[in-house]
Amino acid sequence: MGAGGYQAIEDTCRKFTQRQLRALGCRRDGHGDYAPPSDSTFYRVLSKVDTHRFDRLVGDWLLAQELVAGDNYISALTTITLPHERKVL
Repeated sequence: MGAGGYQAIEDTCRKFTQRQLRALGCRRDGHGDYAPPSDSTFYRVLSKVDTHRFDRLVGDWLLAQELVAGDNYISALTTITLPHERKVL
């Protein structure tokens, strides 16, 4: 998708399954199938986003994920036993 714009987002959504479109809350078309949002829908919705707040929220979330991953990595390292080591009970 990259920086292709709203049309690229729509193109990606067209690849989603009916189950994925339903989970995203998409509307049904005249045939009863879930229809992906159009590029104009993405434009309308995303143009209303407070970009500074969004940037801060995503940045904070990414930092939290990094900290959790770091903790899990250290926990994993402390439980590794090398083949030449013997655990003393």
